[in-house]
Amino acid sequence: MKPLYEDSPDQDDLLLQQSIQDGIVPPGCRLGGAIVQGLSAAGGDPCGKCDVKRDICGGRPRIPDLPPTHPHGFDEQRNIEASINDSATARKHQRRLTIMQLNRMIKEKK
Repeated sequence: MKPLYEDSPDQDDLLLQQSIQDGIVPPGCRLGGAIVQGLSAAGGDPCGKCDVKRDICGGRPRIPDLPPTHPHGFDEQRNIEASINDSATARKHQRRLTIMQLNRMIKEKK
């Protein structure tokens, strides 16, 4: 698993496959699954800051850099990116992934 793929994604990047299946990113996405899942769990748009050409991945348009809106100079996207490193957010994200995997296993068992 890599943070950004130059060609096609690795077959063992299950987080990216799940994100594509859930419609979070398009099927041609080149971002690593951990990055996509982290950004989406924090409420961000994985396509918003991605530098991959859209004709390659078919993703949503890049969000233009906006002037700072926070009095201390942080815009909302930076706040979202910073929240990914928050341990409570990371634990919440991990719980969500575990529940998704368990639900998928239960469906396969039936």
